[in-house]
Amino acid sequence: MRNFKDKIAKKLGLKDYIGQEIYDVLNKEIEAVKPIVNEYIKDLSLGITNYINIFEPEAICLGGGFVHYKDILLPKLIDELSTNDMTYNKEIPQIVTAKMR
Repeated sequence: MRNFKDKIAKKLGLKDYIGQEIYDVLNKEIEAVKPIVNEYIKDLSLGITNYINIFEPEAICLGGGFVHYKDILLPKLIDELSTNDMTYNKEIPQIVTAKMR
């Protein structure tokens, strides 16, 4: 996730940034960062697809920095998982995010 945020900050010329700035950029769907977001979602879905194919889980829980951006990134990830043809079992397990305390 750090590399993802760093790529966005570099693309927008942000030297010192906070998570809220990245959230705002993602929420506004700024055209310049769409390729970065798409690449991130594509890469994450590939890894999750491999996990699904190997372990056939009933659910997958994502944590870390992803949780901060879940309302923006999770729908994109679920859509990507639902439309790719790489899973052996066409049913995608429930994708949830960890709860922060």
